Amino acid sequence: VNNFFHYYTKHIVIGIIALIIVAISVRSCVTAVKPDINIAFVGEFYIEDTTALAEKIKSSVPEIKEPAIHVMTLTQDLDNINPEMDYTMRMKFMAMIGTQELDVLIFDRAQFELYGKQGAMEVLDAYAEEKDIAEELTKDCWLEDEETGEKHLYGMDISDSEFFEDIFIVGKEKIVAIAVNTKNYEK
Repeated sequence: VNNFFHYYTKHIVIGIIALIIVAISVRSCVTAVKPDINIAFVGEFYIEDTTALAEKIKSSVPEIKEPAIHVMTLTQDLDNINPEMDYTMRMKFMAMIGTQELDVLIFDRAQFELYGKQGAMEVLDAYAEEKDIAEELTKDCWLEDEETGEKHLYGMDISDSEFFEDIFIVGKEKIVAIAVNTKNYEK
């Protein structure tokens, strides 16, 4: 027995470490919480604390139990651009749109116009009429469909919304839109 521990000490230590790693991995998979809704801020945004925003969403909308907030900072300022970061954030956004992970999109003006022309957002004409949305929220959110030449509503300007008053979010404008292939349209 004395020789067994002497010869196999490394094997035993490595086995214990591997067992701990497997146990932690299984625990994280079993206890992972799947979000009810995925919200992405895309553009020149900085949010200090996404948990405060998630808590405010949960308290304001009781149907949402677990929101996921994604911040994808993209800049149009060519003097301060980090090409690797910009590329990575654009690829992350496109991957999440393509896999139907995103539900609500909050853009700055430049990204709203860019991705609106590419068809990343749901047309909201009928929704705005049905809910009688104020014209001041939609006045600058109409984009021309390149195929038909018709103008459609793709978002609503929530830049001056009281909802964001006590949440520290750096960003000029906030235009909310619905992702074109969302699985949670009713929420």
